[in-house]
Amino acid sequence: VVLNGAIGLIALLLDSGTETSLPVSSSLKKENPPDWNHFLAWISFFSGFLTLGLEVLWTHMFALVLQNSVYTFTAILMVYLTALALGAAVASYLSRFKMNGLEVLFSFSLVGGIAVGLTPLLFRSVTNDLGYLSIGTAWPGYISSILFSVFLILGLPVLLIGTVFPYLLKMAENDETFGPANPWSAEKTVGRLCAFNTLGAISGSLAAGFFLLKFIGLWKAILLCALIYILTAFLISLTLFKSKKWFIAVPVLALVALIGPLNPSFFPLFKVDSKKNKELIKMWEGPQGIVSVVREGKDLELRINNLFGLGGSKSRGIQMAMADLPIMIHPNPESVLFLGMGTGFTAGGALDHDAIKKITVTELVDEVAQAAKEFFAPSRLFEDPRVKIVVEDARNYLLGTNETYDLIISDLFFPWEAGAGNLYTREHFERIASRLNEDGIFALWLPFYQLSRQEFSIIAKTMLDVFPSVTLWRADFFTNRPTVGLFGMKGDRPLSPDLLTNRFLKLSQNSKLDDLTQSALPFMKYAGNLTAAHSFFDSFSLNTDDHPVIEFLAPIS
Repeated sequence: VVLNGAIGLIALLLDSGTETSLPVSSSLKKENPPDWNHFLAWISFFSGFLTLGLEVLWTHMFALVLQNSVYTFTAILMVYLTALALGAAVASYLSRFKMNGLEVLFSFSLVGGIAVGLTPLLFRSVTNDLGYLSIGTAWPGYISSILFSVFLILGLPVLLIGTVFPYLLKMAENDETFGPANPWSAEKTVGRLCAFNTLGAISGSLAAGFFLLKFIGLWKAILLCALIYILTAFLISLTLFKSKKWFIAVPVLALVALIGPLNPSFFPLFKVDSKKNKELIKMWEGPQGIVSVVREGKDLELRINNLFGLGGSKSRGIQMAMADLPIMIHPNPESVLFLGMGTGFTAGGALDHDAIKKITVTELVDEVAQAAKEFFAPSRLFEDPRVKIVVEDARNYLLGTNETYDLIISDLFFPWEAGAGNLYTREHFERIASRLNEDGIFALWLPFYQLSRQEFSIIAKTMLDVFPSVTLWRADFFTNRPTVGLFGMKGDRPLSPDLLTNRFLKLSQNSKLDDLTQSALPFMKYAGNLTAAHSFFDSFSLNTDDHPVIEFLAPIS
């Protein structure tokens, strides 16, 4: 930021000298209305607005069918930037020929708008109605298939819209269209066009991410961007083709052609697997993705972005146990913070413990909280006065609060998802430890089946680097999809077998198991003392904010 500011200041100082202007050829010395300067400046603005806005929208579109790791987002960005660079190259090549610049802008705005409007149709065809985008199982093959598919869908549209602004700059450099009526020199014109374009890019990315997706929806937002490009072509044609009025009808026909067959209601946002007797109950669109509730038989499941399950009624018992275990271990649990809510069953499990007086639940995705309240409403979670639900990023909440807790329980996250690696860093664990009361416990639940030995060991070593005592627990007894928990103790107090037994028996009074089995069950979930086995992890690295190795290793595994 400082470097950019310094460069801008130097540019202003240099600009304060004598103004110069490129010579204007006699063929271009025609009086153009001053309004053209403003109109073309607005084209610069909307070029930036739509280019960055569409990048946000198309990234959300591909999130419906991709792994959504740092690698998949990088692949999308690579294709996008490559296509924009090709568009700039095309603009540079066309500027060598004596052509009417406005006719060129008209053509690329019109054809680019049509191409943008067709991307949902092409996306649906390439992904087979939102099927998981993958060819083979090997990692290089997966990334190659993503690059190919993204370029197939976005390559031409991005190249076309990426030509508009660079060609406009070339027009400004040659004083074309702006003409001698232009009160600015060529260099000032270029600078102002760049300023408008940058402001448009900032506005477009913010509008797409925080407004269009939430209030208009993905497909309608993409179609709206296409229509703006075609509208731009129409406005250019009103002045450009006075002698060829039939040309004005071309953008109008393009509008009709897009609005008809590309009705957003024709395009799904969720792939329903009818073979598994699944039924879509309700769906929400938001800045974080597409949240849906799906029924399969008698069970409900909460999903985000079509592919990723956040839990459901079928696994309610296991999810509640993820709160029960750490609470039963703590000698005097009164307050608990949950990092992530999902269906809310885990946080709802804390309500069954009378000793708990304060429960805070953070959830990043507002639509997930809405779905949980409307369809799951676990154990009075949204009604109990002890509960405070905060729709905010869990890590940011910890950084901004001074409250302390007896327990902090981290929900299951997808370790390979972009950004999730930040929830396994030493700095994050240190902040959690600072928010724990004396004898506090931090429970970190992990999808064991999604981690290799290396990734699990890195996370375990990072926790051991922060907490004096770390133990390993099981949430279930599944062999194919096990969930395990790393419990970090702020002190080195030993576990109390009697306390754990008594609390478990009290919690399971209505269980059909005999007393002996009930007494043994919590100890069957104990898997070992990692602190005592810390030498096993010595050869592995730490996961830190500066070196987020989990972010890059987990997707490959």
